[in-house]
Amino acid sequence: GGVFGAIGGMVMALFVLQYLYSEVLERSFADEVALASFLALYLALSNVVEIGIELGAPWLIRRVGVPTANLFHPVLTLAAFAGLLFDPRLPAAVLARANRELLENAIAGPVRNLVYNAIPGRFRSRVRAFLEGIVIYSGMSLAGVALLLTEGVGARALAAAGIGLAVLYLLANLRVRREYVRTLAAELRAGRLDLRELGEELGARELGELASLWTHLLAETDARAADALLELAPVLASRGYAASVREGLAHPSPRVRAGCLAALGAAAEAEAPGDPAPWRAGLLDDDADVRRMAASGVPEALRARPEIDAALRPCLSDERPGVRAAAGARLADA
Repeated sequence: GGVFGAIGGMVMALFVLQYLYSEVLERSFADEVALASFLALYLALSNVVEIGIELGAPWLIRRVGVPTANLFHPVLTLAAFAGLLFDPRLPAAVLARANRELLENAIAGPVRNLVYNAIPGRFRSRVRAFLEGIVIYSGMSLAGVALLLTEGVGARALAAAGIGLAVLYLLANLRVRREYVRTLAAELRAGRLDLRELGEELGARELGELASLWTHLLAETDARAADALLELAPVLASRGYAASVREGLAHPSPRVRAGCLAALGAAAEAEAPGDPAPWRAGLLDDDADVRRMAASGVPEALRARPEIDAALRPCLSDERPGVRAAAGARLADA
């Protein structure tokens, strides 16, 4: 519902915005030649700016996450209508057109496409087809009818109505922001989501909520909760929540304990090695798979620590050959 409202509100708001800035542009120039010359210069400059913004968009997404980045365009749309309401002259029209075209193409469109990744894969193509094939064109039609019915209404009144549409657009995207992590959590619990597909799309807010989900999942012992923990562990360990992942080393499932060690090992090799205690506990674990993972994954910077060496050497005589092999390879590299 939030996505439908966001798309519908966006389409109607942007079409009203286009009508308003087109009217301002028309009366700002003496004839068609002057207007054409201005638009040619505008398009040349705006295309260069659009390329720069598109190059910076991945940084923005990594910095704040997809759901928060999805709020930028509705906020700027609201600002564009406010500009046309309070000062309906050429500068406001130029900024409104930039919001309608440049920012929609460079930020809003790409971010909106990434929002679809939170939709279950089995529904994603159908939802996208419905949104882009039905909702968008329905919004265009409604906007056209509304503009026909308001013929003769002043530009300021239309700008005020546009502010209402922009608020609808913003509120719908706020709902999308709330539902984004809820959908991820539901799909993780159901075992239908691979977090690796999201890459760097998760911001600090989403990671914090997933860390809270991690805490709740640790208290559950069913197989689906274990699968969800294994999906979350690499993401949380590599994005500043290694301490939360270490709590998983006390989980009753050996599979989860081994997965937590693997995630911590990958994160430690990329960043700081951290506390040797989890690795010592892993090397002394009752389960052979956990011991093997600890032996093979202990970070390079921790391998020579006395407590790690003391726990690693007994693994050379472990009853399981896999553990012996992992320990031997690790000690041979020392």
